[in-house]
Amino acid sequence: MIDTPAGFREVGDFAKCFGRERRIWIAAALAFRERNSSRERDAEAKIENPHRRPALSKQEPDAEFLFRQMTKEHRHQDKTKQNRYAAAKPCRRRAKRNSTGNAHRIKIEPVALKRALPDFSSQLSKQQPVDLSIYDNSDFDRGAPRWKEALWAFARWIFLQNALPWPSSLRVALLEMFGAKIGKRVIIRANVNISFPWRLQVGDHVWIGEDVAILSLAQVTIESNVCVSQRAYLCTGSHEFRREDFKLKIAPITLRTGSWVAAAAFIGPGVEIGAGSVVSAGSVVLENVPANVLVQGNPAEVVSAIDRETTPVSRPIF
Repeated sequence: MIDTPAGFREVGDFAKCFGRERRIWIAAALAFRERNSSRERDAEAKIENPHRRPALSKQEPDAEFLFRQMTKEHRHQDKTKQNRYAAAKPCRRRAKRNSTGNAHRIKIEPVALKRALPDFSSQLSKQQPVDLSIYDNSDFDRGAPRWKEALWAFARWIFLQNALPWPSSLRVALLEMFGAKIGKRVIIRANVNISFPWRLQVGDHVWIGEDVAILSLAQVTIESNVCVSQRAYLCTGSHEFRREDFKLKIAPITLRTGSWVAAAAFIGPGVEIGAGSVVSAGSVVLENVPANVLVQGNPAEVVSAIDRETTPVSRPIF
């Protein structure tokens, strides 16, 4: 007669060794229990009737058959795992051991697993990166001879790009001498950096605050009654970052009548700020802005429309 607890332990150890599901363990345990109870009944019946043949249960599961099935499935799974690395070289297996010295974890470190995996690299990753050694802007038209550009750099350093309190009228006169077109009553504060004044056109009653930078590689047009606040940056130049030679590209900037570019805002190449619109402080504008709206953010987005109230102007009576 089979010892039932021993059978349970044997099946349990076998199932745990192969990591099978719990239902297989239960099925095998039930098989041992059924066989044990069946043999006990046959033994009792034989005592009562020695000539009685033991009854065989046609539905009695075979525990050895279950063991064979479990072994077969385990080998199939192990073979499936090995097929993943079929194209790679033999793997090194390293067993981590705990404090008792028993191996509790096996880590597979394939030597050439990279060769077995598919190549997920795209066409973009195969392109050449930017090479600044081949950068060439010889085809860029600077709009003035070299001597004029050098003379302007000297005059800008003395009268514009410093904190000295030169009057705005002197700065305006200097800009007009180098080709800028400037209207009436224009205020230009200290430390203003204008790259090429011959590509600058300013209307009437315009304010340009401290530390404003105007990179006028292309035409910059500022219409009347426009305010450009401190540290704003009007940038007409950029680069083709998708090209290996980092090609220079330029586009004009236009600020329409009554617009306001607040402090530390960035206006990108080719942008037009609509009439009466406001660019919030620190915003990055990369697309055209419609008229009479407030934009903010990076990239700048329209927040709301601007409805202005007409303020009556009191005039003296003579």
